[in-house]
Amino acid sequence: MVTINIKTNKLTILIIFILFCMTILPLRDAFGFILDPSKLPDEYSFTEIKGTVIDAETKKPIEGVVVVALWKINWLGRPGVYYEGGTAKVIHAEEAVTDKNGKYTIPAWGPIKRPKEWAFNGADPSIEFFKPGYSGERLSNYFWLSSWVSRGIKENYTYSKIRKSYWDGKVIDLEPFIIGKKIPIKDRYYTKERIKRYVIATQHMWESELDFIRGIFYQIEDADKKEINEIPIELAPYIETRKVKNLLKVFAEEREKTSKPLLYDIPQRFEDYLREIKNEK
Repeated sequence: MVTINIKTNKLTILIIFILFCMTILPLRDAFGFILDPSKLPDEYSFTEIKGTVIDAETKKPIEGVVVVALWKINWLGRPGVYYEGGTAKVIHAEEAVTDKNGKYTIPAWGPIKRPKEWAFNGADPSIEFFKPGYSGERLSNYFWLSSWVSRGIKENYTYSKIRKSYWDGKVIDLEPFIIGKKIPIKDRYYTKERIKRYVIATQHMWESELDFIRGIFYQIEDADKKEINEIPIELAPYIETRKVKNLLKVFAEEREKTSKPLLYDIPQRFEDYLREIKNEK
């Protein structure tokens, strides 16, 4: 009889936990409180992002790293509710390439009016770092309460009309990616420190990196800007396509080296632009 009660209690706790995750958590904004739509700004501006990229082993600057910043805006969902698990659209993309000193600059942009029923959360922007021979890095403003407090950020970034990156001014170290060599697993979102666990770099892992980059093109392709900022849907994706020219070129070069390049298809407008690039003098 005792055993049955224990099992029943465990099941009850599990059901309560699932219901909590399904109902309470989606109602909470990035700082842990129910979102107040009246506090959302009418417009957004986006600050310049600068940084330096170095080799994690030699500590020397890396030239030629493609850096792409993506700003995703989120659908608010039900009236007055910040639906974090809902639709997110790439509203803007910017690209930079590190110089001989490993430095890069993502330009400021905006202001733009906040689209009705859409808002940024604390994670924007995400920043991708990619160069053949190195493990890719993916960073964003991780927006849960504990992470923000640990970084000394007191304001509720969810309601800020000035959008900035936590990684502005930071030095980013990329791990050399050599097939057959041990590489550490990192998690910058939480600790910015290397987790003391290693994996052996494989060709399959490198192709997974390419697949992630391929996903960026599809995110940009999916940017339905007609409903967000009234840019004609036929034109908007082409604008952003040209914002990631260097990433597209490097991806295409690496794609050709894989055993099955045709598997790494990208949206047709990117393929068309790639042909334009190849035909350039």
